[in-house]
Amino acid sequence: MQPAPPWRLLGRLEALGFGHYRELGKEPGAYLGGIYFVNTPAPPELDHLRSDCAASHLTLVDPRVGFNALALQGDPNLDETRTLVPVAGTLMLWPGYLRDCSRVHLARSPWVRVALRIELAGWPAAGTR
Repeated sequence: MQPAPPWRLLGRLEALGFGHYRELGKEPGAYLGGIYFVNTPAPPELDHLRSDCAASHLTLVDPRVGFNALALQGDPNLDETRTLVPVAGTLMLWPGYLRDCSRVHLARSPWVRVALRIELAGWPAAGTR
């Protein structure tokens, strides 16, 4: 038995401009997905936003549909989403099956980050499980 499975890290640099976002998605076949925030996004440059806008935030969504159907109001597991404020220099990793999206960026200065994907060797390819 090997002490650690063979793995590889894949990454891509992303720079989101005004009005850009990343739609809800996941990393099929990946063991972990993640983001390294190169800079902290500037605050929105628009004055009239809805209270639930959360511009330039990252949202993680639990894919287990109906999992929290019986949770009571006030239960910390009631909401299947977590919206996070990005901070420069922060590395975030999560299981590859979690869905994530980046909310619309509403500042003129770009929001720079590195999207990461960690794969383990020897696991079945995406869609073959």
